[in-house]
Amino acid sequence: MNTTAVDLARDLVEILTLDLDLDHDPVIALDRDLDFARAPARALALALAHDLSLARTAGDRGQHGPGRVAPSAERLLDAAARLLPAADRARYAEEYRSELREIAHSGRSRRRQLRYASRQLASSVPLHAELLTPRRRKASP
Repeated sequence: MNTTAVDLARDLVEILTLDLDLDHDPVIALDRDLDFARAPARALALALAHDLSLARTAGDRGQHGPGRVAPSAERLLDAAARLLPAADRARYAEEYRSELREIAHSGRSRRRQLRYASRQLASSVPLHAELLTPRRRKASP
């Protein structure tokens, strides 16, 4: 993964891990943070698309070891987990690592691992918002 994508992921993590201003409405603060995150998320997506095309080329040449976890995919998943609220971060990080290991040990290519990690990173912004949304209780009969 090129340095640009790593820097963009760090910027996005920094934006989304800002503390919510408790003096104001948390929904408005989250909306503001997500607005700030839109441009870095788009830039990150473009950088990742570039990285995936490079990985595709390398994968086509057989430059990956069977059963080996791609370090760049691990870094993307670490960034995805850091984008989530602190209360849920460890659980999702462990799920991401477990799924990545399963993908790698099933003989899938580095490209497939990067594709999985990219999907998780892209979905972490909406998941962050969803995890912060209060859960509705089911109505009792």
